[in-house]
Amino acid sequence: MILIYGDEIIMNILVVEDEIIVAEFITAVLKKYGHTVVNIVDNGKDAIKIIEDKDIDLALLDININGTMDGIQLAREINLFRRQPVLFLSAYADHDTVSEAVEEYVVGYLVKPADERSIFAALKVVENYFKFSSSNVIKNQLEQISDEITYDPRTKALLYNNELIKLTKTEFKLFDLLYRYKNSTISYESIILSVWEGESVSPSALRFTIMNLRKKLPGVMLKNIQKEGYSLLL
Repeated sequence: MILIYGDEIIMNILVVEDEIIVAEFITAVLKKYGHTVVNIVDNGKDAIKIIEDKDIDLALLDININGTMDGIQLAREINLFRRQPVLFLSAYADHDTVSEAVEEYVVGYLVKPADERSIFAALKVVENYFKFSSSNVIKNQLEQISDEITYDPRTKALLYNNELIKLTKTEFKLFDLLYRYKNSTISYESIILSVWEGESVSPSALRFTIMNLRKKLPGVMLKNIQKEGYSLLL
């Protein structure tokens, strides 16, 4: 979670970089300026797992990484279930690459080779972004979904007494589906098709995910309509 002490901001940062020397240099700079590097990974699959499980304020993503997705695709995948601020890192500064990258939830773009000065400057931009965001919460975009829980569809943030609620990718996809069709019953078959994207899953997997949502979202009315489906009642 972001800590703000006057003008100082301390962030939990995930570094996604497949060049270990570059990753270690960036990590050293981030730590020098007081930030916490939660982990270093070199691929999208591991990055998604960490973002699901950990409290990450900023993801620093190289565009060219190991695995089946690049950094831009990774940012898109993450933003399906969480509005995760991203600082991109790339050796490419051409118009097409930059234009594609900034379509995502980007708060900065670093061109390799990045030295300490350029990293520091990028961090200042990110810090100003968080300061602005924290002081300009758009109250009328928050929807009360229980006495203590609010949801911001713009940023995809669920808040319990203004503290961010962490959901897994599957949990968020299920919640988002029920939210978009709130007060309507969605069949079990439609939920499985939409959330698990056609994968063969048992009804118990759906029940387990609903159970976890109820634990993480106390007071939220997730109603099981017997032999039909589920509904989010607001």
